[in-house]
Order: sequence, then structure tokens, then C-alpha cells
Amino acid sequence: MIGTISVIGAALFLWRIYICEIRLKDILTHRRCYISRITNYFYFLAMILSFENDIFNLIIVSALPIIILGVFVNDIPAYINFKKDYANENGKTKLLILIEGFSLHPPIIITGIMFYVLDLKNVFSSLIPMSLNSGIVFASVYLLGFLPLILFDIRWKERKPVAKWMLFGGTASFLWVMVYVWFL
Repeated sequence: MIGTISVIGAALFLWRIYICEIRLKDILTHRRCYISRITNYFYFLAMILSFENDIFNLIIVSALPIIILGVFVNDIPAYINFKKDYANENGKTKLLILIEGFSLHPPIIITGIMFYVLDLKNVFSSLIPMSLNSGIVFASVYLLGFLPLILFDIRWKERKPVAKWMLFGGTASFLWVMVYVWFL
């Protein structure tokens, strides 16, 4: 039986594809391939799987510190300058831009914090210290989490420091979760 979270996740996943890849494609341009938007797709895949997949859950938790930082460095200034930056857009497009922005980082932050409140050891049920399954999960997370940054995010290709910090911060967060779940 398909659960409510799965249905909502599927609807939001399709909506995100529509909004980013079709409706706002010309406005978002290269930002469509930023790692936070790709992480948002992983978030909705986690929802489709009712947050029962350790790979997608670990991506959410590993990305959390970088996404929280991104809210302060990118999102808040974007909201402050919104009127000026999108002055030439019509009302409906402005509303879609705002909805896209508000649906990007906040859901991941709320879910990631809930994962911490529930205790990560309860969230990641199949991660057993030094097991083959855990090794596969961690390798999958690292590849799914960082290959899009390296392959698609223009900031990595342009060697911008922010991309290196995302890789460093995401790796540190990922390793912290691994140590916490396995050893603490």
C-alpha cells in the first residue's frame, strides 16, 4: 500500500522537475544544476520511499550543515534583494520563483533536524559497524552526494572556493554521521 508521504513525495518530485527544468528554466539557468537543487531531488526520492532508505536519508543528514549555511549566505540575501532582482518578471513568475526558493532548503532542514531529534541511530536502521551493507550505503551516498557537485555544478567547474567548501563540509558531515552511527 502506498503511504501518504510517498504520494506527497511523488507529487513534489514531479512538481520540482516541472518548476526547475521547464517553467523556470530560463530564470534559474545554471543554478538548476547546483548541488542543493540536486539534493532536493534526492530529498523527494527519500519521501517517495517514506524515509526508509538509508542512502537518501544519509544524503539529507550529510547535506544539512551546508544547506543551513546556504540559507544564511545565499537565501536570506536573495529574499532581501528579491524585488530588485526580479523587477521585470510578472506576478505569477515571481510567485513561482518564491515558491521554488522556499521549497528548496527548508524541507531538508526540517527533516534533517527531525532525524537528529529522533536520534540518528533510529533513523539508520541497517547501518551496522563495519558491515558490507553499511560500506555499500556509505559508498553510494558519497558517490550520489558528490558526483553531481563535480559533474554538474558550474561552481566546481569554475573552481570557485564555495564548491571546495561544500565538498569539504559535506565530507566532514558525512564522516561524523558514519562515526556516530557506527561507534557512539
